[in-house]
Amino acid sequence: MLTQRLRTLLLAEAKKHESFYFYDEQTLVESIHHLQQAFPHEQILYSIKCNPHRAILKTIFSSDIDADAASLGEVYAASDCGVPSDHIYYSAPGKSDYCLEKALGQCILIADSLNEIRRINALAATKNMKVPIGVRINPNFSYTDKKGHSSKFGIDEDAFFSALPELKKLSHILIIGVHTHLRSQELNWNTLCSYYKNVFSLASLIQEKLDSPLCFLNLGSGIGIPYCQDETDCDIESLGQELEKLRVIYEDTFSQARILIESGRYLAGPCGWYVTHIIDTKESHGSHIAIAANTLNGFLRPCLEHLVTSISETAPAREPLFYRTGSTPFYVLNDTQEMEKVTIYGNLCTAADIIASDVLLPKLSPGDVLAFPHAGAYSAVLTPFQFSSQVPPEILFLTASKP
Repeated sequence: MLTQRLRTLLLAEAKKHESFYFYDEQTLVESIHHLQQAFPHEQILYSIKCNPHRAILKTIFSSDIDADAASLGEVYAASDCGVPSDHIYYSAPGKSDYCLEKALGQCILIADSLNEIRRINALAATKNMKVPIGVRINPNFSYTDKKGHSSKFGIDEDAFFSALPELKKLSHILIIGVHTHLRSQELNWNTLCSYYKNVFSLASLIQEKLDSPLCFLNLGSGIGIPYCQDETDCDIESLGQELEKLRVIYEDTFSQARILIESGRYLAGPCGWYVTHIIDTKESHGSHIAIAANTLNGFLRPCLEHLVTSISETAPAREPLFYRTGSTPFYVLNDTQEMEKVTIYGNLCTAADIIASDVLLPKLSPGDVLAFPHAGAYSAVLTPFQFSSQVPPEILFLTASKP
């Protein structure tokens, strides 16, 4: 939501910068508080790949939140921010031997395949270590039904159970946790709750077959944020209440296990804004055209949405690159009452650099400011800043005032 406070702040910075990302620590702290209040007995995870800006990480990790790392570099980033090694979870497919070796002892490795488990065991043997690891499971259930699907992520449930007698004989690894993750950007709390129930049931069976207690259970599947006008916030209070019932049911089963909740975009997404200027306007064969600075090479998501939906308005989500039609709204920060239909392009030498076609907006003039909400997650990290060798947007972080 564009409050008067934020509008004033964004316009003030727009006088200094042609385009910029603006991260508001006050909003971030509020999101952290809301999530921790909803899940008082669970440990919140933050996926660093969502937004690795160091000030964002310091705020999040100073709030007793654990790290979900998708690379060795993210393991190091979490460690640099003071996250203990046993609260950093390194989960990604295709980890190299170099990354596995360097990560030993620096985090909890989440094995993504049976081969990876064997490789970790071999590397640990060279160092005479016994390494606690988690396993990412591709379950026999999907997100919304009972049938599983092929995936690049994780070990198929049946394959894991078939290999378990071999895995239990490996002398340099110890399986201590389970990780599942089937979809991000989920807003329906009932869907998440049903999914959580399936994960608890699967983890209970895995613990039984392991014949040793699990130390953590990552429920996976990140909480979403409402990008579109017809969407509302995930009801995390109701989700938390239902999860508490599950926790009580499985309290004895997982008496030694830390229950992990993936925060998805809930933390970083709402705290970020992308702001740019209209540089030029023109008429072309009866159409109004506006040219903005740093669109495709400043904030990729609206250009990518326009490209995908121009091919198919009902294209399925391909997160984190594309969500759905209407998922990158923006505000025009001028005071004119006159409206016009306009197509907004960026200033790159490609016709693909377009963010809106024939949309009704307040009449645009050079110098007007556009502000895009929810730009704190999967925005700057996805954008090709080097395209055309132009000056990249600034990245600003507004520290919250202390009480």
